[in-house]
Amino acid sequence: MRWIAMAWGLIGASLLAAAFYLAHEAEMPAGAQALGILFLDMGPLEKLSLMLIVVAGIAVLFAGASAVNRKPPPSRDSFLSLGALGLPALGLLAAARRGLVIHQAVLATHTTNFKIIAPSLAEAVLVAAVGVMAGAIAAALAAAVELRARAADIA
Repeated sequence: MRWIAMAWGLIGASLLAAAFYLAHEAEMPAGAQALGILFLDMGPLEKLSLMLIVVAGIAVLFAGASAVNRKPPPSRDSFLSLGALGLPALGLLAAARRGLVIHQAVLATHTTNFKIIAPSLAEAVLVAAVGVMAGAIAAALAAAVELRARAADIA
C-alpha cells in the first residue's frame, strides 16, 4: 500500500498543479480564491462528487486514526483499502464525465480558444485531484495499519 500512497500523492499533486495552471490561463485570481471560483462554477454533479469525496475522506481520516490507535491493531482495514481505490475512481469518473461535457460544448459551439475552455478543464482536473489526494491519504493510513500489525506480530 505504501507505493500506492506515494503514486496517488504524486499524481494528485500534479493534477492540483494542473488545475491551478488552467485557472491561471483562464485569468482567474491566484491562490485559494481560484479554487472557490472553480467550485462555484462547477456543475451540480461535479459539486456532488466533490462533496462526497470530501465527506468520505473525512470518514477515512477518522477510521484510519481509530485503526492505527486500536489495540491490538487490525491486520487489514478494508474500509481504508476501499477508500484508497474508490475515492480516486469517483474523482476520475466525475472528471471524465466533465470532459465529455466539455467535448460536446466544443463541438456545438466550434470554440477553439483555450482561454474559454480552460475554466471547465480546471473544474474537471480539480475534482480528479481531490479524489486522488483523498485516495492517497486512505492508502497511507492503510499502509500504516499494515505496518503496525506487522510490528505487533513480530513483537
